[in-house]
Amino acid sequence: MSGLPGIDDLSSVGGAKADYEPVEDPTTDLAAAHWNVVAMNATAVTQTAARAWVSVVGKASSPPDDPVSNVHGAVWGNAALVKPTMARTGAGVLTATWPTSITDALGISQTVNLRRAWASAEGTVPYFVTATVTAVNVVTLRIFNAAGAANDAVGVTFTIFVT
Repeated sequence: MSGLPGIDDLSSVGGAKADYEPVEDPTTDLAAAHWNVVAMNATAVTQTAARAWVSVVGKASSPPDDPVSNVHGAVWGNAALVKPTMARTGAGVLTATWPTSITDALGISQTVNLRRAWASAEGTVPYFVTATVTAVNVVTLRIFNAAGAANDAVGVTFTIFVT
């Protein structure tokens, strides 16, 4: 059993359960059949759910700016301690670096292992963006203008999502 941000399945949380005896009071007791559905659904979500997101405003120097609101969030929380570090590493290239490990809601240390990333640009001016997981806790965002040239997109808000 790993818990988010890790990946689980039904077997990693002990498998399907069976009632020892009939449920006496369904208003206070949970039947195994119902628990099995909850456990199956919860562990299935760990296979595909987004783990974290961060928004950043394009800038021609490092670090890029935070937007006014809704800066970041993750399955492990949104405290400043777990906010990814943003950097501009070149024209139209930003990196988001999350901590290598986090402490989950149960107090257990979990290793961050990002698998996939995607990004979006907000606004009316078209920009093309790519997001690539370049290390287990790092995503590289590349920004291009409509002509296909690398561009810092100064003042434009971008959001990176990771699984």
